[in-house]
Amino acid sequence: MLIGMDNKGKFINLNLEPPSLRGLIKVHKTNTPICPIVHFKKAPSYRLAKMFTGILKSYIPLSNIYNVQNSVQLMRDLSDIPFVPGLKLASLDISDMYTSIPTEDVINIISNLYII
Repeated sequence: MLIGMDNKGKFINLNLEPPSLRGLIKVHKTNTPICPIVHFKKAPSYRLAKMFTGILKSYIPLSNIYNVQNSVQLMRDLSDIPFVPGLKLASLDISDMYTSIPTEDVINIISNLYII
């Protein structure tokens, strides 16, 4: 049993609402397409999904050594790097945001330019 009888109350959401959908217009693209954004926090299964995510993370740990959680962590990590003229920073967290960019080609280009 994943949820004990003493913990089942933690997963009951009393302020239920259906997930709401809104659109974010991408003004930087031609024909200004709309990106759907779903607010799922008050949905009935939100707390269960969050619990299952925690369980999956405990069994399938993913390395986050190259990920940045927020801007504070980014600034802390960048402050440890000595500045030299010509230093460049590349953000490659665009695979879901810009699906038309060929990721493998970008990695090859960066590898060829900077011999990673």
